[in-house]
Amino acid sequence: MGRKTRWRQLARLRSLQIVEAHRQVPPDKLDARYARLRLSRPELVASVRRSVQREGVLNPLVANLQPDGTFALLDGFKRLRVVRELSHELVPVRVVQLSEQAALAAILTYNAPHSGLSELEEAWVIRSLVRGCKLKQKQVAELLGRHKSWVCRRLLLAERLADSVQQDMRLGLCSATTAREIVRLPRGNQAMLARVVREHGLTSRQCAKLVEVCLRCDKLDTLSAVLADPLRFIDKDTGRDKRKGPRDPRLSKQGELLRVRIVHLERAAVQMSQVLRQHPALSMEATDLSVLAPLSAPAATHSRQAAEQLDELDQAAKPEDER
Repeated sequence: MGRKTRWRQLARLRSLQIVEAHRQVPPDKLDARYARLRLSRPELVASVRRSVQREGVLNPLVANLQPDGTFALLDGFKRLRVVRELSHELVPVRVVQLSEQAALAAILTYNAPHSGLSELEEAWVIRSLVRGCKLKQKQVAELLGRHKSWVCRRLLLAERLADSVQQDMRLGLCSATTAREIVRLPRGNQAMLARVVREHGLTSRQCAKLVEVCLRCDKLDTLSAVLADPLRFIDKDTGRDKRKGPRDPRLSKQGELLRVRIVHLERAAVQMSQVLRQHPALSMEATDLSVLAPLSAPAATHSRQAAEQLDELDQAAKPEDER
C-alpha cells in the first residue's frame, strides 16, 4: 500500500464519529463477529502475548457501538485473544459509532498505519461490502479511496478460493502465500492440492512449483499421478525453461522429447493428408509432379520407418498376453 493511500485512509479515520476516547471494558463484553475476516497467525499472537505480559495493553482496542448496546471489535483481535487467555478483567477500548458499511471499511483503515491486512483479508472485507452490504464495486472503491480494479481483484480472490481452503486459512493450516498460489487452480482442484501441501509439509515456494505442474495437467489421471508423489514432480520441474511450452510432468526428459515429436508428427500427417485429399496427384500439372516427386520419395521412406518404430513402441507398451 502506498504512502498516499495510507494518508487518505487516515484522513477518513479522523472523520469517524468517536463516542468515547477511552473506556475500560470487560473482554467478555466485546463482540468478535468480524474475526471471520482476519487470519489466525500464531506467531504474531505469541509476540503480542509477550508484549502484554511485559507492559500491558498499551494501545486501546477499537470497537463499534451497536444499537443494542454491545461493542463489535474492529481492531485489536490479537490483543483481545491474549487478554482473554491471561484473564484480564478490563481492557482499554476506544468506542466509535459507525454504520455496517463504515465499520467494515474501518477494519482496513485501522490497519493501514501498521503492517496492514493480507490480500485475502482485504478480499474478505471487500466481499462483505459487495455481497453483504449490497454495494457496487464502484461504491466500495469510493468508500475506501481505492481504484475499482483493486476492488475487482480482491473480490475475485475471495470468490475463486475454495471454501475449504479459506477455512484452513482461518485455522492457521494454510498460509496466505500458499493460498495465493492455490487460487490459480480451478476451485474443484484447490482442496486436493491444499491437502497435499499440508500432508507433505510443502513450503510456499514448493507449492508454487507444484501449482505450475498441475496447471499443465490436461487430464485427471495426470493430475492424480502428480498429487500422489508431488516431491518427485517438483524436483523434476526445477530449472525447466518455460519457453519450451507445457509438458507432461509424468515423463522423463527422454520421454518428453519423444512425446513432443509424436505430437508434431501427428499434426503434420493430418495436415499432409488434408492437402493431398484436396489436391490429389492426378489433378496436378506435370511441372508440379516433376518438382514434388524427388521430395516425396525420401519423405515417404522416412514416414514408413517412423510408422514401423511407432508400432514397435505401441507393442512394447501392451501387456505380453496382448502382443
